[in-house]
Amino acid sequence: MQFGGNNFGSLRAMAFAIAMAMLALPGNAYGSWGSWWSWLTGQSPAVQGKPPSGIYADGYPVAPSFRADLEQLRSQGKLKADDEEWIDRMVATASGELQMPPSILWCLLFQESRLDHLKGITENRGALGLGQFSDFSFYEINHQLDRFAPNNVNMMMSVMGTDIRPVTPDDKNPDSPSSYFYIPTAVVTSAAYLNSRYQQLRKILDRQGISYDSDLLWLYASMAYNKGTRSVVAIWQDTLRHGGKSRLEEQLSHVDASMALWQHDAIFFRGLSRIWPSDAERYAHELGIHLRNMMACSLREPYDTEGS
Repeated sequence: MQFGGNNFGSLRAMAFAIAMAMLALPGNAYGSWGSWWSWLTGQSPAVQGKPPSGIYADGYPVAPSFRADLEQLRSQGKLKADDEEWIDRMVATASGELQMPPSILWCLLFQESRLDHLKGITENRGALGLGQFSDFSFYEINHQLDRFAPNNVNMMMSVMGTDIRPVTPDDKNPDSPSSYFYIPTAVVTSAAYLNSRYQQLRKILDRQGISYDSDLLWLYASMAYNKGTRSVVAIWQDTLRHGGKSRLEEQLSHVDASMALWQHDAIFFRGLSRIWPSDAERYAHELGIHLRNMMACSLREPYDTEGS
């Protein structure tokens, strides 16, 4: 996930407003971008999600290669025992408040930063910290925390004891509760941002009447965390164009079907090329790696995908 400083002034707000307006530009087939994104506001009908399937591991990371990476971080002194314990405790607490699989949150942070909560603190620009927060991430946390997921505010208040916003990449006071470099703040805000992506996607599917597995949807939320909700919707629209609603529901309801899809970057490229024509190949490759790593890290056996 870039951030050039701590000023959340008018220029940043204007840039964000322009970017959000661009998301509503018309698209092709199976409705316009505007119609898909308009579903994110207002009342949603009955939830189409199926009961959780229990696909996530209780112990993580699952893949032996990631366990070896974790051990290497410890032995090299890149991950201090106290910091790791703090991260683990905060992941368990925040995910519990949001009814989020803890392995998804932990593996996302591991994938983004290898649990380096000070990542980028020297440069203080670009993607930063434990969850590699960007400009858009900070803006949403500070100004739209409850836009997609009202329970984000309650979670922050419950876990942190107060509203810690505005959250910034404060490199001068990294132990401040309002600094993203502070471990509890990084975990809480990253969890909230991931939860917002999940709730966005859930509302889109509910409004369209598309069924899905509520557990599996967290992996799609991790896609949106990494490359934006618009990218996930573009991939879904591509599936609808080429296979119809039944194929999309199969992929959203069965982990094996999703895993088969995610082994091929070309599937991502086809959808992403409609919105990121110049960067689609790179984004598709990055997204494929991200998803395969998330699966290998978080899914209980026999669903882990190491070596695939």
